[in-house]
Amino acid sequence: MKTILIILIVVLLLGGGIFAYATAKQNLPNDYYNKYESTKIVESTYRVMGKSEVEHKEVKANKHLKKYVIFYPKELETDYQSYPVVVMVNGVLESAKRFKPIFKHLASWGFIVIGNEDGNTASGDSAIQTLLYIIEENSNPKSVFYKKVDLSKIGIAGHGEGGIGAINAVTSKQGHHLKSLFTLSTTSENIAYDLHWNYDVSGVKIPYFLVASVGVEDEIIKPLSELQAHYNDISDSVFKVMARRVDADHDDMVVVADAYMTAWFRYTLMGDKGAAKAFIGEEPEIEYNPNWQDVQINKDAK
Repeated sequence: MKTILIILIVVLLLGGGIFAYATAKQNLPNDYYNKYESTKIVESTYRVMGKSEVEHKEVKANKHLKKYVIFYPKELETDYQSYPVVVMVNGVLESAKRFKPIFKHLASWGFIVIGNEDGNTASGDSAIQTLLYIIEENSNPKSVFYKKVDLSKIGIAGHGEGGIGAINAVTSKQGHHLKSLFTLSTTSENIAYDLHWNYDVSGVKIPYFLVASVGVEDEIIKPLSELQAHYNDISDSVFKVMARRVDADHDDMVVVADAYMTAWFRYTLMGDKGAAKAFIGEEPEIEYNPNWQDVQINKDAK
């Protein structure tokens, strides 16, 4: 019991969640992306806001999820096309409201982005409920999302405990709805086991980009040895990418990895050839980006 308590304290202090930013901060500022730079074309391009004006809405959910937070391109309200979706998964004691600028950023690049207020997400259940909600809205004539959700292009992302929730959602019975996965500094299996946050990456069969940092906190939460082991556990038939961010630590990842998260979903869900250059081709950008190290790409499966 003492070991579990210590681990829980470590997890709470170091963060975790859809995007756990330093807890001493308030909500992430709207211009968070201006606080880091890149010399590489793809990372620079997708670091900043996209071309779409963005709207958002909040919808009451059940007692556990509290509400759904949804950001989307404003043109969705008047055009007749469908849009890809990214489901964001919270981590320990976190909620979507803190990270609305991240949602807005993704939405400006053409995605419907949805999260909730659940702060205990490792099972993946709240992620699945959120996924099913937006799918139902696609069939609801009274919804702004009526026939606007591209059901063949839904991705999911999470940080810390949220990474576990995202993995468990993908490997669940409803996982067939999900087509792309991105996780940041997912809580290590040793910590997760003691907290009953079990997960198994070997069940992931969709494109998967897994990242962490080289920082001191991530050496506890997601050390290189485990990141490598998880990469190896994923089938070689799956297009998979791993990388670690330099000059960053666990909480920083929600900001500094945002550009490549955007590029990842633009490529895997939208077929964006510009974004694809970060991950495929003879010289994938991320392999030669000084902001990243320990990069591995399964180039035989695209």
